[in-house]
Amino acid sequence: MLGAAKIIGVDKNSMKKDKGLAFGMTDFINPDECSDKSISQMIKDLTDGMGVDYCFECVGAESLINQAIQATKEVYIYIYMHAHNPSPLLTHALFCSATRKQ
Repeated sequence: MLGAAKIIGVDKNSMKKDKGLAFGMTDFINPDECSDKSISQMIKDLTDGMGVDYCFECVGAESLINQAIQATKEVYIYIYMHAHNPSPLLTHALFCSATRKQ
């Protein structure tokens, strides 16, 4: 994938792992298999605490959007992809919190 060292897939459906590996994914996280950690923490564990450069969140759930933001590096790119229109409040919260990442 054009220089990506790690491509991490996250899904509750473990049957998607093989398909992801076929398309270049290097690591797979099923959040149900490690419920004592957040998704963002599992991603940081895979990246030596650094987080990822890019994060694609495709579900549109507010909790997953927050996890995607927390999984990225301090200077990050977050890409929100969803088939439906995002709520104005969520969009506002997303862009307002982008500069205050913890």
